[in-house]
Amino acid sequence: MFHHPDDRVALAQDAFAHLVHDAQTSVHQEHVFKLIFCLDGTLGMEADVVVDNVQAMMVAPGFKHRMWCRGQVLALFFSAQDPLVRAMVAHMRRPWTVLAPQKAIRLMHMARGHVGHFQADAVTGLMDEARHIVGFHDLAPQRLDHRLLRVQAHILSQTHRQIPVAELARVAAVSAPHLMRLFRQQVGTSLRAYGLWQRLLCAMAWMVNHPQGSITEAALTAGFSDHAHLTRTCRRMFGQPPSIIPR
Repeated sequence: MFHHPDDRVALAQDAFAHLVHDAQTSVHQEHVFKLIFCLDGTLGMEADVVVDNVQAMMVAPGFKHRMWCRGQVLALFFSAQDPLVRAMVAHMRRPWTVLAPQKAIRLMHMARGHVGHFQADAVTGLMDEARHIVGFHDLAPQRLDHRLLRVQAHILSQTHRQIPVAELARVAAVSAPHLMRLFRQQVGTSLRAYGLWQRLLCAMAWMVNHPQGSITEAALTAGFSDHAHLTRTCRRMFGQPPSIIPR
């Protein structure tokens, strides 16, 4: 796949924004909530059904699907710690939702004001405005168990390696089986998948910050065994190879 010269990625810790043009993914399974909408053109998704020629969608964590877009599209991947995002996921009647045209238009106009300075410090503003437009603030926040917050903080501080579940259980002061059940129940994905997702974001951030570096260096920095390991994980979780990250 070829990426457009105007494609952009901006990361802010465990949340990020991806601006793409005329792209398509393979079947994949992201492990955080995604809001994706058009700045021009249309997008589509295939999962249990095929949805095409829409302007904006929400996709819940852990949902297998593939997507395509015609024109310019912005995807926002929210932090799993965000209590308003967790409330929205709980409110969704199915793992994906097509947004009403008026909300899609408001998102489009909002995002166009950010595209010119698409950097890490713009991600927070983008997401705050998107929450208001979609209606997150109309819902009661759902906060994570304090033990899971400790576990997530530990994972985010150790994205250079794969952390054993036993170590995370000690951080949470619970048994490993209980931690895995609690994590899936509240976060919507498995503990292992969430750790892999954060290491994938670490590798992406390294590539953005080191445009002359190699994908192998990015892989090793994020605790992957080699280039191939990172590529397999990126395709499985993001639907595209790491080479699509704008450098």
